[in-house]
Amino acid sequence: MEGMLTVSVFMILGAVRGDSELGLWKAARIGDLANVNSTLSTGVNPNWRNGDNHGETALHAAAAYNHPKVVSALLQAGADKDLRDDFGMTPIRVASTFGQTEAITVLIDHGADVDIPAYYG
Repeated sequence: MEGMLTVSVFMILGAVRGDSELGLWKAARIGDLANVNSTLSTGVNPNWRNGDNHGETALHAAAAYNHPKVVSALLQAGADKDLRDDFGMTPIRVASTFGQTEAITVLIDHGADVDIPAYYG
């Protein structure tokens, strides 16, 4: 069972630790703090936008899935707390859409602007 879990995590990440922005985005989405930190340590751009997912950043993904430790790590690495995705959604707006209170708290503590509207209302 443990071997299957390890293989599944690598299939989800789709990348070896620290090798790409997409790997960072995927690690943030599943809340893999160790992989996020490892990838960030290689100098990967924390503001890379995933074109296959509406321009969402790793911070959007971590906020949407309520991974507050990952949100904090990304912010400390220079992720833009107010960067909009293709719909104009900021990470805090995404977190609030899904009721992710822990992620919202971290974003507010780091000065995220709660008043930036989405492009579509």
